[in-house]
Amino acid sequence: MIRIHYAAFKALLTASPNPLVVNDAESPNLAAGLYVTLYPNTGDRVAVDLADANPQKRWTVRTTVTGDTLDQVNLGMEKVESRLEGVQPVVAGWTCTRIKKLLTRPAERDDDVDPARFFAVADWRWYSNPSA
Repeated sequence: MIRIHYAAFKALLTASPNPLVVNDAESPNLAAGLYVTLYPNTGDRVAVDLADANPQKRWTVRTTVTGDTLDQVNLGMEKVESRLEGVQPVVAGWTCTRIKKLLTRPAERDDDVDPARFFAVADWRWYSNPSA
């Protein structure tokens, strides 16, 4: 169940036309250009009624957009937002809500690498229930 939800989310970013370069939980060493790194959780169980009879799964994925310039990072975040915000992932056997942006952090410059790189972070959330 975890893998299929993550795959559905990732597919939204890597779909044609113009797929984004996406990495799973690590950035490539000394990479240049624009890319997105995903940090998924494994889903939380959420009670939706007092009897806890119909629990949902809550999914959160952090996206880190990295680029050579601040402008490139902002463009990358625009692309991420356009592919995720308000989109309902399709997961076989599950009914999902639309993806919503939870939070963002201001873009930053990383001077610990040479040449310096820029990055911005956003967290995304959606819920799912087993299909009846």
